[in-house]
Amino acid sequence: MDAVFLRKVREAVESNMDDEQFSVVELSVLVGMSRSQLHRKLSSLTDLSPNQVIRQMRLEKAKILLDKKSGTVSEIAYLCGFSSPAYFIKCFKEHFGKTPGEISTSS
Repeated sequence: MDAVFLRKVREAVESNMDDEQFSVVELSVLVGMSRSQLHRKLSSLTDLSPNQVIRQMRLEKAKILLDKKSGTVSEIAYLCGFSSPAYFIKCFKEHFGKTPGEISTSS
């Protein structure tokens, strides 16, 4: 049951990856839960808030795209739903310990 729920969350986020407006509100509608139910369930299963889950999935996708050299850092930031390349770089460095530029040049 939990695996089905997590797959549904993953599919919802992946299908809206490039939408910078996609948020917990839209995610809760897509998985058929209230925001508070979604928060409780995701927090208990992943120790992350829904916002953190969305951001983490976006960052993981960005890393894959950077590894494949699928575009510039700015292009990948926008593809992964970040409205600001500067904010993307900040989040990326916090998550991976390296900047996107360091990842894309080391691969």
